[in-house]
Amino acid sequence: MTSCLRLKFAVSLLLSWLAVPSGLAQGAGAITAPGSIVSSPDGTRIVLDPSRSLLWKQASVTLLDARGQSLQQIDLAAKGKKESGVEALGLEVEEADLGGSMRQKSYLSGKKKPQGRAFDKGALTGGAAIGDKKESAVDGVKMTVVTYPNGASEWSFLWPNGDSETHYFDKRRSVVVSELNRSVGGMQYQLKQWAEGSYLRHYSNESGAVSATYDARDPAAQIEFFNRDGERLTSLTCQATCSKDSE
Repeated sequence: MTSCLRLKFAVSLLLSWLAVPSGLAQGAGAITAPGSIVSSPDGTRIVLDPSRSLLWKQASVTLLDARGQSLQQIDLAAKGKKESGVEALGLEVEEADLGGSMRQKSYLSGKKKPQGRAFDKGALTGGAAIGDKKESAVDGVKMTVVTYPNGASEWSFLWPNGDSETHYFDKRRSVVVSELNRSVGGMQYQLKQWAEGSYLRHYSNESGAVSATYDARDPAAQIEFFNRDGERLTSLTCQATCSKDSE
């Protein structure tokens, strides 16, 4: 198998694992995997998990249950609490012990605010800041592969339309975390996905933004809503049901 075919095969496997939307699906019969973005006359529907989705129309976002019933409606045109960009993306790091079988995986230590995993690239690469860098291109897709002395690697892809993704592998060549940026039908979509199931999904357009954070160590997920100025409007913690967090 040629190197180009190997790279294409690797990308297809990674995209399948991540369930990343590659375009804007149309109609009620479209894909409903978590992270899917579905266009309809009623607005844009974003699938959060098998039991919940968002219906986004202009500056109004409605949280729906599996039957399509409204659980919560948020007006993104409202005023809210001003937060830094790091806080708005849920990336403020608080160091914490993972415990359990993940204890030895130092590159997964820590948690994001309020939940989720932090990524320590230095621990993954054995402390090496620079690795062996190789660049190539296949069908207009620019690829950069950085291999570190301990065997860890970093694969980055840049599409002609500006979409990008980076996948980090440990020294055993197992995927640790992936970071993706997509533009889907006017919606900006950012994803951080950890191999053990944790994720941060961030959706934004000209009217505002929504972040969904899930930590595989915690049965609850958090959904945060922001207006176009980056002010946090409200946050919900969801398990079997969703409840509004205290402000």
